[in-house]
Amino acid sequence: MRLAAIVVFVTATPAAAQSLGLVPERDLPEWLTRWSALTPTADFARRLPSAAGSPMETVMGRPRIGMFWTAGNPAAAAREILDVRADYLAALGRQRGAYRRPLDPGATSLTRVSAQSWAPLGPHFAAIGRVVADQERWEPGSMADQTEPYPTSPFVTTDSATTATRRTRVRIEGAAGWQLGRWAVGATLGYDTRENQTVEAGFVRRTRQTSPGLVVGVDRRVGRLEIGLHGQVRGRAETIGLTERAASGQVVDLEGWRDVQPLSVREFYGRRIDETARSGTVSIGGTGGRTHWVGFVHGGSVVEGRTQQEKDDPARDLWSATTLGAGFGFQRPVGVRGVVTIDARFDRLTGTGDRAQDSAGTIFKATEQRIAGRAEGRLLARPGQWSGRVAVVARHDQRRQDDVTAGIGANIRAISWSAAIEVGHSLSERLTAAFSVSLGGYGPTSTIPDPLRRGPIYRRFIAPELDIAARGAHPYGAGLSVTWRASDRTQIWLAGQSERLQPAGSQGPSGFGPSGSRAAGSLVFGVSVHPGLQP
Repeated sequence: MRLAAIVVFVTATPAAAQSLGLVPERDLPEWLTRWSALTPTADFARRLPSAAGSPMETVMGRPRIGMFWTAGNPAAAAREILDVRADYLAALGRQRGAYRRPLDPGATSLTRVSAQSWAPLGPHFAAIGRVVADQERWEPGSMADQTEPYPTSPFVTTDSATTATRRTRVRIEGAAGWQLGRWAVGATLGYDTRENQTVEAGFVRRTRQTSPGLVVGVDRRVGRLEIGLHGQVRGRAETIGLTERAASGQVVDLEGWRDVQPLSVREFYGRRIDETARSGTVSIGGTGGRTHWVGFVHGGSVVEGRTQQEKDDPARDLWSATTLGAGFGFQRPVGVRGVVTIDARFDRLTGTGDRAQDSAGTIFKATEQRIAGRAEGRLLARPGQWSGRVAVVARHDQRRQDDVTAGIGANIRAISWSAAIEVGHSLSERLTAAFSVSLGGYGPTSTIPDPLRRGPIYRRFIAPELDIAARGAHPYGAGLSVTWRASDRTQIWLAGQSERLQPAGSQGPSGFGPSGSRAAGSLVFGVSVHPGLQP
């Protein structure tokens, strides 16, 4: 491929939430993350709107559609991984700005190195693997103690410290598939570990998280069709430790939206979170002429328990949720250089929270659903010719949350969209440049509680986040990249991108939301090795 440009485009992809700024999986296009065994089940983590995205979208070539690339069934890897490729990259990024939620850090910087490779290893076997190592620094930091501060679960631990925090993360995963005539079998393994620690703080926070995952699958060819079944099991163990060293602090264990009593930390306070998630997927795909398509349905559940570490036989707060969804992918070449790809998904989640020390039983209920679609038209590169890409994403979200104990609830409906245009051209036989712009919108219609009728904990932690969710916003971004074809097998590239999120209006509906804006930027250096450099 003569053109291997990185562009800023839409991250509001159908299977993932929107997110301004730095997210560990943002350096890969969506089709390269769906096979992961570490994909969350029955959890719609909440993100800020974004109009910029993966710097690897163009580098990795045209999107891939199939049982493995779209539905995540490892049994199809031997049939869909037909080329050889390896990618190595290093990235620097930063995000900052006043427009943020209470549990978002004030500013974040990121350093990351990663590598991935895939190849057929014989006529009936293929494999793919990925390694990611990164370090984030939050300064000013966040009051959130756990890795994901905005999950669907209402149980979130916070503390009073906002000192600088350092987060280190390592992720290793791989998949392999074996073809046995008309049948095929496969497996995916993944392991993610993270450690967060405050830097030079009198009130010390230290958290650790480990998350293993396993997917096993089988599929069979029936005429021109391929039918598959695969299941996923993923665990998560997270520990939170707060230590009074040279300064006192307070911890607030959020339990939905009711006001809770802050606890003063004397010497040590600890929390442990254990989670088990399971899911199953049935998929069907086929090829007709030059057209590739795949469809699937899936269902899953998650059970999360939270306990205090320093107590014997501690009470266990429980969050349980189930999800049901479906998806579809379609791709067809147009002419000699054109490719059209369409991707659509629907997911629905229901969950309940039960506080162990509350005899009332269920204290919190959540019902959420997402409908999203993405369409992309791509003009593949040829020597001395122009190339380009147009991508459009639209999504409808509905989030209904009810705090049974407090007797309040919120119903947030939102339509978000993004559009991106990329143009590239060869500057010489080996040098290529590309420029892109992207623009998006977020428009909600919502019913949220009146924060003036709630207590200080709600107004501090809950009201600003709901205000942002119920307020319109306009994300936009731009990117510029250059690519050097060092040989027939190797290309070297460098790309910079930036994005900004600007809220609509000077004030949110409740008056408790932040003002200002938020910006993010990154610089990525990469080396890609693949014979023939085919687009």
